[in-house]
Amino acid sequence: METRQNRAVFWLIAILVVMPLLFFFAFNILWAYSWRDTTPRGPLTNVSDWPHPIQDLHASLEPHGNSSFSLYLLYGQPGPHLSTAICRVNVDDAAWDVIAAKLDLQPIPKADGVTLRSSIVSSSDATWWPATDSKSEYFASARLLAGDEGDLYRVARDHDANIAYIHYDFNF
Repeated sequence: METRQNRAVFWLIAILVVMPLLFFFAFNILWAYSWRDTTPRGPLTNVSDWPHPIQDLHASLEPHGNSSFSLYLLYGQPGPHLSTAICRVNVDDAAWDVIAAKLDLQPIPKADGVTLRSSIVSSSDATWWPATDSKSEYFASARLLAGDEGDLYRVARDHDANIAYIHYDFNF
């Protein structure tokens, strides 16, 4: 009779200890799964999939005959909101003036641009930001430098290749 009671106590304790542990582990696994990054990283060819501010910038450059505008999604989902992307566009002086004015760009140290390169290249490839040994100039939007929220830009202008690289991030 005593062994029957011992078994019943053992199973009761096992249920009271093991069940909460199982629920705890299941909850942690499901929580981690819900926060996974589902970004479909890669080039977006459909302009309607681009963030609205990038679509506006693209439209501003069209009168200058610029058809080389391309975009790579780094984080988020295709669409008009809440994403991080990198643009690559061939620029002459007139197109550069439009970009600099529209994005309200201010110069930043080369080290900042080189640091950004490592995060961009790890999510895309080396063609989406200038090489560290290039003669590029680096800029950031005044809003980014002021610590504001919203549409934030970092830009690199590679004078050798006549390409502007525009890193767009929506921060709220």
